[in-house]
Amino acid sequence: MEVKQVPLHSAMVARLGDEAIRHQDRFVTRAQTLAYTRLILLAVGMSLLAVPSWARALDLGAPLILGWYLFITVYAAVNLVFMRHRRWGRMITAFTLALDLLSISVLIYEAGGIASPLMSLLLIFSTLVALVFPHPLVALAPMIGMAGILTAQFQQGTEPDLMIFYVVWYGALNLVAVALVIHVGSRDREQTTEILGLERHLKNLAVVQERSRIAREMHDGIGAALSSMIIQAEFLTSLAKDPEVKAEADELHESAQTAIDELRRSLKLMKDEFQLVSAMGEFCETQSHRTRVPIDFQLVSQPPEISGDQQLAFFRVLQECVSNAVKHASPSRIEVNLDYFNGVLKLEVEDDGKGFDPTAKKVGHYGLVNMRERATRWGGRFTLESAPGSGCKVEFSIPVREPEMTLPGEIFEMSRIRHARVEE
Repeated sequence: MEVKQVPLHSAMVARLGDEAIRHQDRFVTRAQTLAYTRLILLAVGMSLLAVPSWARALDLGAPLILGWYLFITVYAAVNLVFMRHRRWGRMITAFTLALDLLSISVLIYEAGGIASPLMSLLLIFSTLVALVFPHPLVALAPMIGMAGILTAQFQQGTEPDLMIFYVVWYGALNLVAVALVIHVGSRDREQTTEILGLERHLKNLAVVQERSRIAREMHDGIGAALSSMIIQAEFLTSLAKDPEVKAEADELHESAQTAIDELRRSLKLMKDEFQLVSAMGEFCETQSHRTRVPIDFQLVSQPPEISGDQQLAFFRVLQECVSNAVKHASPSRIEVNLDYFNGVLKLEVEDDGKGFDPTAKKVGHYGLVNMRERATRWGGRFTLESAPGSGCKVEFSIPVREPEMTLPGEIFEMSRIRHARVEE
């Protein structure tokens, strides 16, 4: 009877998913900027067709302009359709940028080469490539375009000194444009990360404040009512002479004491004061005293700091195991071991009671189901060994890691100070 699952924290999965969505949204936004720029260039191409004198000044024929216009229109439309696709969007965008470089290089060459005023298109191209794919190596793309133009012009015998000047000038401009876009994008990502971290911190702070308020209300309301019930049950016990009435009063006292213990644990959880090891030790000692069943709690290895939800999962499993053993198995002893090894925290609960058939299905009993679900949620293991007359052994283990500190130093310090104020 075993449950296994890939050990991946659900909160981490959610965070990774949010990060992937933000990256995708950022890419789509910048790809849309690329699409708008292409529309502007297509509008310029239409103006060249509409004003023949402009085309003649650039030494461009109408067939070349029309072919360039249709070529860009086709692949720009394809890119616009697939840019949001998670698998193909980036690949198709990169391919269409390569077609942009090809079409711009051909147009510049036909318009007079590297001395053409259309060389500014390469600067626009560099900026767009660095915006969509922010990496220093993208500066090589316009250099490749200029290399192709230069090769064609050298074959025509163009003056080399002037071409070298143009290469140095436009190369420097492209490098500046790429460096500026990448730097601004990097700063934008850093600031976005800090803002998101601060936003998570503020949400957590609001949760802490609300938990503190609820904890105060529970302590003053429910806690006071349970304390009063315990006092009244003790008073009834002292007055009762009928054995049945006294037994009922004792049971009422026991139930109220159990409820107030549970309330105290809940308040500790809400205030992040719950300590798993000490809570387990206290629970075993209290239950042993109340049930007259020896419960031996052994801490084999000290666990690391883990989340409140994980601590609660282990404690609930211990509660369920001890409760089931006392109610149904009539054991003479119960052994509880908590061990941490190789990133896995394991709880073992074993009794020498009546035992049972684990394969027998019981309608309306959800204790074992809940323990399996807790193991599944945290990517852990739940095993149960039992047979009639052979006692029962339960193992519950999950991979644990120390809580991550996701905020920068200054923000974390502010979080610590605000949290201390809330506790006060």
